[in-house]
Amino acid sequence: MANKKIFKRYELKYLMSEQQAEKLHGIMQAHMRPDEFSRSRVGSIYFDTKDHLLIRRSIERPAYKEKLRIRYYGDRTAPSQMFLELKKKYDHVVYKRRLTVEEFLKKGCQEQITKEIQYFTELYKGLGPAAHISCDREAWFAKDDPDFRMTFDRDIRYREYERTKSGYYLPEGEGKAILPDKMVLLEVKTALGMPRWLLDFFDEEKIYKQRFSKYGMGYTQSMMEESKQRAAALKARREAERRQRETEGRTAGAARRRMMGNEPVMQEGA
Repeated sequence: MANKKIFKRYELKYLMSEQQAEKLHGIMQAHMRPDEFSRSRVGSIYFDTKDHLLIRRSIERPAYKEKLRIRYYGDRTAPSQMFLELKKKYDHVVYKRRLTVEEFLKKGCQEQITKEIQYFTELYKGLGPAAHISCDREAWFAKDDPDFRMTFDRDIRYREYERTKSGYYLPEGEGKAILPDKMVLLEVKTALGMPRWLLDFFDEEKIYKQRFSKYGMGYTQSMMEESKQRAAALKARREAERRQRETEGRTAGAARRRMMGNEPVMQEGA
């Protein structure tokens, strides 16, 4: 699966507890087998414009959307082991093309995806790394259909790149978790439908398909946190201004009282 370059499929997402994920593991053993990168820390670098045009459009849920990212597995960060992926979604169908970073950097590369990426970078001016997302992924594919895949993502972390005069900077640390503790994101990737055993599991556990984008969730939470920080800063500034006005008012009042106390009292009939 690692060398496949073209994908056309549905990608369905479900949130579940660890207990439900373990139960599903027991059911799927008879039908699925581990992928080459079955258990690994997966990293993704998402590219966007300075004003985050791509993710803002994606959050609006248009009929068509697209994104560009670099994907790597564990510490496999050599250009020959990292994948440059152009992902498009139209009418619920996902179209993905990818090639290694090494292939993309080769002079004279005539891969179709190379031309599409070049057009993408020309269309969206000022494109650069915007977000880094990592997660612990467990990947499986069906024994009778290698194109039917299921991935379990845990500990999803989000970090934003900072733009500087000298380039882009990724802050140290793991990043912020975008899922509650002990929650698992299941992605079902299929070109056709889903097997009965999986549908029965969803029905029994009352698990339903959800709209979920890691980049979108991380960006939204980041914007909410930034909004809260701005609101808190504004509240603190207004409180400081109020206290300053009170202090100035007390000072002015004391000054007036002192002046009135020093004025001579007019005697009646003088």
